[in-house]
Amino acid sequence: MTNSKNFLVAAAALVISAGAAMAQELKADIPFAFQVGHKTLAAGTYKVDRPIAGADVYRLSNHDDGAIVLAQSTHDANKEWKEAGTPKMAFRCGEAKCVLVELWDGERPQVSFAVPKSVDMGTRIAVVTLRHEAKGD
Repeated sequence: MTNSKNFLVAAAALVISAGAAMAQELKADIPFAFQVGHKTLAAGTYKVDRPIAGADVYRLSNHDDGAIVLAQSTHDANKEWKEAGTPKMAFRCGEAKCVLVELWDGERPQVSFAVPKSVDMGTRIAVVTLRHEAKGD
């Protein structure tokens, strides 16, 4: 019985340490206020993750605020982004604000987000590079 218990504890520790070693999260320094869905977020450093495995739902969060957004569609990653090999976010910016419109995490297909009709969709595009960090950093 003791051997079985020790084996289970050792196996659990191995799974936890392997998960921690591979656990990475994406972070982005966004230098402007922006809109995600119907929510406006302040400029700042945001963690970007997928809280529901297998779903195209993304969470952007920092110490003060956050938002969860459902991808409207998926497609092949932007050729330039893919060649650079670094995850990116794209914002369309009008006179009053910027809106998150695209995200590529560097692995899965690129996703597009719905933009509320009330938003001024300007012609300027702002691209922010995401970085991989170990969880907890």
